[in-house]
Amino acid sequence: MHKEYKKYDIEEIYCVGNGKAAAYIKNGNIIELFAPFYTMPPVLSMNREQSEGEKVSTYRLANTGIYQTVIEKESQEIAVITDFTVPEDAVYVRNISCKEPISFKISSGYICRYDSFNCRAAAGYGDMMFYIREGTPVHGYCNVDKAIYCRLIYDTEIDSQPVEGGCRLTFPAGESRIMFIGGDGGASELDSFYNCMALSDKYTKISTQTLFEESVSAWYAFSARIKDFSPIIKNHPREAELREIIDNVAVCIKTQTSEQGGVLAGMFYHLAYGRDMYGVIRGYLLLGLYEEARRCIEFFITEFRKRGRMPNAVGMGAYGSHCWENDDVEQTGYYLMELTDYYNATGDSQFIKAAQDYIEFLLEAQERNLMAGMLPFNGDETYIAGNLLPRTCITNGSMEATALYITGAERILDLCEELSILSGEKIAASRRILKDCMDRYEENFVRDGYVAVNNPHRVEHGVQREYIHGVCLGCFKFDYLKLTEDGGYLCMHCYGHKEMSYCKDEYRLDCAQLMTGFVNSKYPSPESTLKIVLDTWKEKLEHPTEGNVVGYENGLLLYVLACHGISGGETDKILDNLLDTRKSGGVWSEYYRDGKVSLRSCPHRPWESAINLCGIIKMLEINTEFCE
Repeated sequence: MHKEYKKYDIEEIYCVGNGKAAAYIKNGNIIELFAPFYTMPPVLSMNREQSEGEKVSTYRLANTGIYQTVIEKESQEIAVITDFTVPEDAVYVRNISCKEPISFKISSGYICRYDSFNCRAAAGYGDMMFYIREGTPVHGYCNVDKAIYCRLIYDTEIDSQPVEGGCRLTFPAGESRIMFIGGDGGASELDSFYNCMALSDKYTKISTQTLFEESVSAWYAFSARIKDFSPIIKNHPREAELREIIDNVAVCIKTQTSEQGGVLAGMFYHLAYGRDMYGVIRGYLLLGLYEEARRCIEFFITEFRKRGRMPNAVGMGAYGSHCWENDDVEQTGYYLMELTDYYNATGDSQFIKAAQDYIEFLLEAQERNLMAGMLPFNGDETYIAGNLLPRTCITNGSMEATALYITGAERILDLCEELSILSGEKIAASRRILKDCMDRYEENFVRDGYVAVNNPHRVEHGVQREYIHGVCLGCFKFDYLKLTEDGGYLCMHCYGHKEMSYCKDEYRLDCAQLMTGFVNSKYPSPESTLKIVLDTWKEKLEHPTEGNVVGYENGLLLYVLACHGISGGETDKILDNLLDTRKSGGVWSEYYRDGKVSLRSCPHRPWESAINLCGIIKMLEINTEFCE
C-alpha cells in the first residue's frame, strides 16, 4: 500500500467486489456492503460527515479494482482510505492511514451481537455480528433463501460506541483496518456461522500488506488477459482517456460479476438480469475475456436447468427470481445470440453442443408466443419499463423482440446444422416458423418512411394467456393479473371494478431500432436503421446534451455508424460527448437528462458501460486516421 501505483481519478459511485463480497462506495462512504453472495440486501452502510474545508478525492489503482480515497484539510493530507477484496473469499478489507482521528457511523438493521465470544480480550480485535434471516427481501419477490451470518472485525485500537441504528467507529491516528466477512459454505445458517468464524480466524492472522499484495497480484493477472487495443488508440488525441476507459469498464463489469457468473445490474438491482448480461457478455468478448463470457452463459444454462424456464432476473447465490410479463420473449433472443457470439469468438464447439437442451428451450419459448409472425413485449423491456411506451402495449407485436428472435434463431439454427446439434426434423420445423416470421416482418412493422415499434393487430390473431404475472394496468402494483374482456390485464383487486383494454395505437420510437443495429440484425433493414441513426446523429450534433436519453444511446450510435463505414469528422463529437459523460466510477449510468446523470439513474452500470465501449472500439477500428 505504500508503493507508488499509477492511479485514475474516480468520481461518484463505484464498486469494490470479488464475486462474493461487494461494496458500493462514494467519497470514502460505504453506501452498501454485502456478502457472501451478490443477491443479498445491503448489510450495512458506513458514513462520515465531511468537515468544512475538507477535500475528498478518490483514485483507482490502474489495472486493479482497488480504490484509495484521500482526505485533505487545508492542503494537507490527513487520511488515506484503501478499499479492496481478497481474491478468493467473501472478505472485504478497508485500511485507514490517518494523521488525526476520523469517525464513521455504521448503520445496519441486522446487528445481533457486539464483542462476540469476548473477542476483544480473547482474540485481540473487536467485532460486530450481523444476522440476516431466511426470507429477508432483496428485490421484488426475491428473498434470501437461507439465514446468513456476517461479521465486521476491527483492530482493538479502533474505538466503538453504540449509537442509534448502529455504532460509531473512531479510527486513531496511525494505521488500522476493518474486515467485513460473509459466511456461506452450505445450505443452512449453521454452515454460514461456521464458515464466517473460520474465515475470521484465517484472515485475522494475515497482515493487511499481504492481503493487499495478493489482491494486486490477482488483479494484474486478470488485466494481463485483456486484449491490447494499442494499435487503434495510439496517437489518438484522447489516447490516455481511452486506455483508462478500457481499464475502467473491465473493472466495472468484473467487480459486479458474481462467483456464480451472474452480473449485478448496478447498485439498485442485486439480481442478474438477462438483457443486461447480453451487453456484459459482448463487453467481455470484446476485451478478450472469454472465460468470463463463458461463465456468464453457463450461469444462464445452470439457472434454466434448475427451473425449466428463464425468469427476467435471477438470484446469485440465492435461488429467488424476478418475473415479469412475457419472460419467454426478448431476452431469449439475446440468449441465443450470446451462444453464437461466443462460438464465433472462441470456436468452442463442445460448449455449444453441451447446451442443446438450453437451445431447444430458447427456440420453443419464442415459437409458442408468435402470433401472425410477431412476438409480444417483455414486461421489463426498456421502452415499457421506462414509460416510453404505455404498458397496455404489452400484448402488441414488438418490433424489437421479433427482430431479436429472427436474428438469434437464424444464427443458432445455422450453427446447429453446422455442428449437428439438433435433429434435422427440429431444424426444419424451426426454419419454417422462422421463415413465416421473416416474410411477415415488413408488413407487420415497416410503414411509409418509418418503422412502427408495436403492432396492435397481433392480439387479433391468437388467444392471450388468461393469467400473467406483472404490473396491473389499473393500480400499477406488481401482482398476478387476469385478462379482461377488452384484452387488458388487472389484478385480483381491480378486476371487475375497472375497465382496461389493450393498446390500439401504433407508436414510432426510433431509439428502439438502434438496438437491432447493435446486434447486426437484418430486421428492420440495415438501410432503414442507418436512416434512423443519421437522423438521430444530426439531432445530436445540433443539441448534444438535450433531452432524456438512456446511458448507452451514444454507444449504439457510434457502433451502427461504424458498421456502415461512417467515421471521423462529426462522429468525433459523439465520441467526445460519450467520453465527457463518464461519471460513476469512470463509466456510465442508467439515464441522462440534459447531459447530466438523472436523479433516479442507477450508477456504475455494467450494461451501459460495456455497450458504450463496444461502440467506441468499433468506431476506432475503422477510423484509420489515428491508426498506424
